[in-house]
Amino acid sequence: MRREGILAASGEICALTESWIEPSPGWVAALREAHRRHPDAAAIGGPVAFPCDGEVPAGGEASHDSAGPSRLAWADYFSEYGAYVPDPGNGREVASVESLSGANCSYKRWALEECRDLIDQAAWEPVIHARLRGRGHEIKRAAAAWVGYQRPAGLTELLRRRFTHGRGHGAARGLGRPWIGRLARGAAAPLVPWVLLWRLWRGLPEAPGLRGRLLAAAGWILVLNSAWALGEADGEWFGPATDEPVIG
Repeated sequence: MRREGILAASGEICALTESWIEPSPGWVAALREAHRRHPDAAAIGGPVAFPCDGEVPAGGEASHDSAGPSRLAWADYFSEYGAYVPDPGNGREVASVESLSGANCSYKRWALEECRDLIDQAAWEPVIHARLRGRGHEIKRAAAAWVGYQRPAGLTELLRRRFTHGRGHGAARGLGRPWIGRLARGAAAPLVPWVLLWRLWRGLPEAPGLRGRLLAAAGWILVLNSAWALGEADGEWFGPATDEPVIG
């Protein structure tokens, strides 16, 4: 769907998001301004916020549920978007980064043309971003261009999604790797959920209550990370399905 959308778009800037994401009111304007100020940047994106309590960036409007979001919802948010949590200290900063979330990114047309072969393969954003960085292009994150997570999903669907994504990631990493290396990485799967949780904890910005929410959701985060780890091991050992995109 992303590939078809990119190919159908005709503008000089092409922005991508997800069906369960709600862009902030100033999202398009913030991306456009960031591209104007940084004409050499190949891709520009922004944070992914959990629009609840203090998790919304300054200037945004919080949405409240009378019962509050579940720990599973927080776990889904952290496990998929933990690397893109808004940092209250960034203000309206535009900074160079190594990666952007597929739920909040935009590309200049010339950058997409440089990755046309990857797009035709339905490659996921990490592969495209690695190509762009490898060719010396900058990737930037604009703090003002934030979007909000709005994904009510059941446990079965979340486990399926994490397993599938993990399998694609493992299959891409395993391509061309000797079988002993793939076997070793797959055997390390029990450690992966804990490593991912530690990375989440270490990378969280300093925001009131954020680490408390992470701890409260840690059990579900480990469950979702375990599904990813099993999928990654499956992909390392058996390779991708015939119609599976390249995740990287």
